[in-house]
Amino acid sequence: MDTDPTVDSPVDAVDAVDVTKRYGDLVAVDHLSMRVAQGEIYGILGPNGAGKTTFLRMLFGLIRPDSGSIRLFGRTWAEAGVDVLVVDTAHGHSQAVLERVAWIKKN
Repeated sequence: MDTDPTVDSPVDAVDAVDVTKRYGDLVAVDHLSMRVAQGEIYGILGPNGAGKTTFLRMLFGLIRPDSGSIRLFGRTWAEAGVDVLVVDTAHGHSQAVLERVAWIKKN
């Protein structure tokens, strides 16, 4: 009996395909592709200027790639309707995350 492998198959948590981001002539991320299955844990390592932060900013939907696509659990940020709350704890901001979320919902 043949089965369709896509039925009941978990969607990858992260699916980045041929992602590129440029800042003028500087190529920060160059044709990056990666998949992270649900439940897997990955680290992103590299020297300064390698594009780690730029990739994470694209992954979190803070900036858009110039080309390629990033999906989280099978959806783009726009499709999922996800918002990001950046909490800066390094500069003495002690407001609780839940208070910030409540403020965002009101405004």
